[in-house]
Amino acid sequence: MTTSKLREIAAGSIRPAVLLATLLFALVANTPATADPPEWTWLFYDDADFGPAYDPLNSFANETAPTQQLQILILHDDAYGPANLYRLEADHSLTLLEELGEVDMGAAATLRDFITYGKTNYPANRYLLSMYDHGYAWRGACWDNSAGSHMTMDEMQQGLQQGGGVDILAFTAPCTMGAIEVLYELRGCAEIVIGSEDGSGYGRWRGMMDEVCEILTVFTTFSNRTVSEWIIEAIRVNDDFDPFIEYLTMSAVNTEATTLIAQTLAALTNHLVQYFDQCANDIYAARMNGHEMGMGLVEEYYLVDLYNWLGNLIAESRDPLVDDFAAQARNAIVQAVVAECHGYMHDGVRGINIFFPWNADDYAYSYETTLDFTNDVAWADLLQEFLNFNVPTAAPPGGPELDFVASPNPFRQSTTITFKANGAAGSSLDLYDVQGRRIRSFASSDGRIVWDGKDASGAAQPAGIYLAQLHRAGLPPERYKLLLLR
Repeated sequence: MTTSKLREIAAGSIRPAVLLATLLFALVANTPATADPPEWTWLFYDDADFGPAYDPLNSFANETAPTQQLQILILHDDAYGPANLYRLEADHSLTLLEELGEVDMGAAATLRDFITYGKTNYPANRYLLSMYDHGYAWRGACWDNSAGSHMTMDEMQQGLQQGGGVDILAFTAPCTMGAIEVLYELRGCAEIVIGSEDGSGYGRWRGMMDEVCEILTVFTTFSNRTVSEWIIEAIRVNDDFDPFIEYLTMSAVNTEATTLIAQTLAALTNHLVQYFDQCANDIYAARMNGHEMGMGLVEEYYLVDLYNWLGNLIAESRDPLVDDFAAQARNAIVQAVVAECHGYMHDGVRGINIFFPWNADDYAYSYETTLDFTNDVAWADLLQEFLNFNVPTAAPPGGPELDFVASPNPFRQSTTITFKANGAAGSSLDLYDVQGRRIRSFASSDGRIVWDGKDASGAAQPAGIYLAQLHRAGLPPERYKLLLLR
């Protein structure tokens, strides 16, 4: 690459979308071909260009090293200088292959060109792609502040497809990318995708990257599935410091198997939309009891564990078709998830989340226009029905009387809890958080209590699920779930 060419780049006369391809392919002629390629090339897409943020470059380089069966390339960009293309050496040093200038890490073309360069210049039998930056479930990942962009799932799909795909894609930090919408979008792009249902961060991976190198180097005959199982196990036993280990979730998913998940969910959602009036209360109750994701490290993602929600729906429903469709979808999830691990705050999850907002204000209409999943499954239609649904304050005809309700629920500022007062003795209500701690108590003689989302000391409580337990003279305690949003 000539100095004049680099000056052109610095001056901005070459478009960013063309920049990476121009520089990367200029290196092809200078790279010697090998007769026997190694088993793996590891491509680390290190997008640290998102403001004051942790940059894992040095940590990654110190923990990993190439071997005869493993080559490692890094495309690195941060907010303070040009993007660089590195080759990692056996002594953990970084060989600068090229200074690339400003590169848009949120562009499909950048991802495509990095993969293509790696395959062309450092061929191997298989390819592992790691992506670092923020993640936002179905909205995508890899925010690039300098370029003012991020990579949508449609763009990620384009970049991977045009680069010829990879064997394993690991989201080594992006939060909540263990989403059915993400996994379905990446069919044909990567056989296995590794990601978290909840908040992630590089802390999930720091301290075990050397083990990934060992897995790739020693077990060269292992299938992609088995390799990913070992990686998940390495994450599970990783004892490096992580202050949010209780919220750990990580799963490896066979993306082709998500086709069956989508097919079974399509049958379920079509039925639920068609008979929504009859199913609405069951859907709402299943959502109320749903296992929230993003509530630990990242709030307001409006995600639930899909397997858990389906199980709740089966428990609430009296419709045998709903039970059958939901059971088939749960079985499809079990087949698709190759391996998963989780902390104690996520007991019962199975590795795949789904977008399930509570309020219309939290819904994004791009959800139904940019994803393969919502094109093939009527989930967006079901969400629209759900978001327009008024929570019942009276029982359906023939059902038991509902005299213990909260409205609004979910709520942000306050909710009013109403119930039938039971004589002059009065009633009391205790509020508990998800860890079983009583945070506030009320007394009432008129069957009306207003909770402002604060504990007994006046401290605002975090978003999450709370349990209201009502005590009325002569009656057993009654419980009601409340969902506080922030």
